[in-house]
Amino acid sequence: MRRELRRAALAGAVAWSAVVSAQPDAGRLPSPPGTEPRNDDIVVEGRRRGTTRTIEGTVHDVRDNPAAGAGSAADMLNTIPSVNVSPDGAVTVRGNGNVQVYIDGRPSAALSGENLAASLQSMAGGSIASAEVITNPSARFDSNGGAIINLVLNRARDDGLSGTVTANAGDHRRANAAFNGTYREAELSASLSASLRDDVRFTHIFDVRRRLSASGSETGRSVSRSRYTPTHARSANVRASIGYQPTDATELGADLVVTAGSPTNRVDERRLDYRADGEPLSVQNRVRGGTYVQNSSEISAYYQRRGSPTSASLKLAVQHGTTGLRSNRTFSTTRLFPVPDRTFERVLNRTESRTDRLALDYERPMGRALRLSVGSEWKRERNRYHNQRDLEEGSRDTAVDPVAPSLFEGVQRTAAGYVTLQALSGSWTLQVGARMEQIAIDTGLSADAVRRLRHLSGVNQSAAIARTFGDDQMVVRYSRTLQRIDTRDLNPAIVYIDAQNWRAGNPSLLPQRVTAIEAEYAFHRGSIDGSATLYYRRTDDTIAPRSEFLDDNVLLTTARNGGRSHSAGIEATASHGIGDGLRYSLTGNLFRADLSALDPSGLVDASSLSWSLQGSLDWAVTPADRLRLDGNVQGPGLVPQGRRSGTGALNLVWRHTLSPDLSLSLTAQGILLDTRVRTSIRTAAAIQLVERQSGGRAFLVGLSWKIR
Repeated sequence: MRRELRRAALAGAVAWSAVVSAQPDAGRLPSPPGTEPRNDDIVVEGRRRGTTRTIEGTVHDVRDNPAAGAGSAADMLNTIPSVNVSPDGAVTVRGNGNVQVYIDGRPSAALSGENLAASLQSMAGGSIASAEVITNPSARFDSNGGAIINLVLNRARDDGLSGTVTANAGDHRRANAAFNGTYREAELSASLSASLRDDVRFTHIFDVRRRLSASGSETGRSVSRSRYTPTHARSANVRASIGYQPTDATELGADLVVTAGSPTNRVDERRLDYRADGEPLSVQNRVRGGTYVQNSSEISAYYQRRGSPTSASLKLAVQHGTTGLRSNRTFSTTRLFPVPDRTFERVLNRTESRTDRLALDYERPMGRALRLSVGSEWKRERNRYHNQRDLEEGSRDTAVDPVAPSLFEGVQRTAAGYVTLQALSGSWTLQVGARMEQIAIDTGLSADAVRRLRHLSGVNQSAAIARTFGDDQMVVRYSRTLQRIDTRDLNPAIVYIDAQNWRAGNPSLLPQRVTAIEAEYAFHRGSIDGSATLYYRRTDDTIAPRSEFLDDNVLLTTARNGGRSHSAGIEATASHGIGDGLRYSLTGNLFRADLSALDPSGLVDASSLSWSLQGSLDWAVTPADRLRLDGNVQGPGLVPQGRRSGTGALNLVWRHTLSPDLSLSLTAQGILLDTRVRTSIRTAAAIQLVERQSGGRAFLVGLSWKIR
């Protein structure tokens, strides 16, 4: 028996060493920027062109993705299987909206919360080398109960200077330019990515609110139409890194990122109120102007000592980031009927966030087939929210009252430690882990000097087992994690968004507990690659926005804990190469969601069957011409107290090589397009139906020049 165990251990060690040495660039969450791939990860195997699978996730090589040339990071992500970026910038993975975006293996303050959509739009898609999708993160990641998308930026691979300069111009004065460059000499390496973008979006909103009596009959109706002037979303993004490698196994480095963005538009709204018999009650026009500015900066430093199959590795990272959002909106409202009057309002919303993070990771081999990982993380997040509404001089509507200014501050401190164990024996790989978290949340509201200190704790668990069958592989993953509370949802003050939409927090909110399991089987048959995944997700104490209609059709939204929610589905992918010049891929996702949310009338459960379909076609028409079509369609889904329709788009990129270093491209976004999102919400007091159309078709011509 002992001899058999020794033989199994020896075989596992040999197989483990062979995998590591044969696939040094296998997709996995990378080491700090500029380092070589980690040798301590267990790779499951992947032969899909441009795709690599590990025991933790799937890596997609996007260095030659045509959609990234003229597009942003959001446009590139929309071509990644399982990932969808909606017209309003929301990122989902298999329909799950709790998604964290990492940069080079580390969380980024600039790509979190309400900054995520704008930051992805400002970031050039061509600066990204690969995107890893981790649908069920292990205990060593601060997953916060959701999925992780890790974006790996372009880094210096060879000595000397190399890079790419890209410029695009299109209709409606669309334009963007980007530079991505790397430099390496001896022990020193550096990279720089800079982009300027002017994207144009078109938005129209149609909002109908029907007031109901206690018996359910209609007592009145409000109809409003909002037309946005073409929104020019101007942004700038600069990322720089430098690394120093005194030995083959050690490296010191630092990263810096600065972003700024400001959409410019004006909104014209017309609102009509009716009685139950259809007679008009009032008619008014409202014009919204003002400014909206968003910016962020982040600096990080790291040290790494890389390991090997027989030696330990050590990683230390320090990060500091700030983000800011300032919205200074003006509203001019003219009532035409029944009594003419006019109101001038100014609404100021300001958010300031600061994040400090320190992380330590250590791994060492335990024999030839086992590897132990331990680590710790400390993070402090301070968020300040300022809201104010004033009546300007000249207002004649005395029925409108100003909202008192409020300043809310939330400080969240997290201390965490994790341990994971990886084992490999023959074709089997096993990974188990636990992450302990201690969380302190300190909140305060200046308006009434209310302060509250809360302490939370939890143990996140994970397990994964994988087995290879020749060219095929199977992975089963399990995790149980605590999803923390967004401090914005704890602010008890009324946040005035506009005359018909308010928001308020809930200081008594509890964190969610998320349990997820998935089973994936990937196969390779000649020129066909594919996979099928069954997944299940359960959420306890579901956090969901609760809508309530107040007087004058004002919609007040507050986060509340509900009951237990579920989602389960199947996802299938297939990629097939035909000859040397044609390849297509398809991804289909069918899932059922059950949502338990708290309604003013009590706990309400709803269920829905939904789906999504993504596809792409790459065709090398001639040696100098390449054509790519990609599209996605999203089915309808659930929202708290209602439903939401889906969207769809078909895009085309044609690229012509003029010389080895110069290429011409034509990008057509939204050849076929459906960006109309219809959302219905029903409460005991009213029914709301909103149709929002955003985005639009775009046509750009670009040039790309390679620097060698």
